[in-house]
Amino acid sequence: MVLKALVTALVALAAYSGFIYLFQDDISRTGQTAAQRNVVKAEEYQYEFADQYDTLVVGSSMSERLVMDSLGAGCYNLAMAGLSAQKGLQLIRESNRWPRLIYVETNTLLIPTQPGRLLTDTSTPVERFLRQHLPVLRQKYQPVGVFKALLRDWKYGKSQFVLLESGWHVDSAFLEKAVASNLRNQQNPLPDSVLQQHVQTIDQLLRAFRQHGTQIVLFEMPVDPRLQRTAYTRSLSAAVYQHFVRQGYPFIKPTATDTYLTTDGIHMTHQSCLAYTHYLCDALRVQRHDPETTMPRR
Repeated sequence: MVLKALVTALVALAAYSGFIYLFQDDISRTGQTAAQRNVVKAEEYQYEFADQYDTLVVGSSMSERLVMDSLGAGCYNLAMAGLSAQKGLQLIRESNRWPRLIYVETNTLLIPTQPGRLLTDTSTPVERFLRQHLPVLRQKYQPVGVFKALLRDWKYGKSQFVLLESGWHVDSAFLEKAVASNLRNQQNPLPDSVLQQHVQTIDQLLRAFRQHGTQIVLFEMPVDPRLQRTAYTRSLSAAVYQHFVRQGYPFIKPTATDTYLTTDGIHMTHQSCLAYTHYLCDALRVQRHDPETTMPRR
């Protein structure tokens, strides 16, 4: 009985592995929660795409919503919900690869966050070796997520934007409550000691990339104008400008933030994300022609 169960399990695993091998190019966006999407994204970069993309985006759930098709085929979005650009920079650094260009979201760059460990953070060398050569062991290829993704793509098409939390419409009542809550939480600036600690960590990461020829471009995601004026946000912005923009890092700051709609004061609607992505692309083209250009100082 035990032998029969073992053989059945091995046959099923082999059959599923064959299915993954044949159709892995058609399988995408299989994460079922924000945390799992982060793990899938990290694994995809580590095991599949690190050598295919020379341009990366790192940031939080704010920049996770950028419309990547507009940024170009060679750009991979490593922004992660609930985390910050620091996590993305660390993942790239640990991969021992040095991309040509990294876009770094500044909104949450210096914010103290929970450790937010991914499964990939605690992987042993043996586990990483097995995931590299046996894709079926990765989070991306969990059966439920795979079949839900295939059914979704069959119904809507692979290009259909289906992340409902990104928001298609604005609920005014919810927006006002969310903004009011954030305003209460952002009345005080971050202490200088906390900012300095994170500045040092980020500075070391960015210097390492620069030393290997990677270009760093900082960008700021639009938020509700009321949140832009809080003491908390101003302290973060001032630290970014003083410690990084003044060191010569190109910085792209959105103009007329009141033209972008958010669902909760922080995360833009899909249409606003699309509009901002186009703005970002235009600003990047200007920056490439004139590397000394930065957006206006606050």
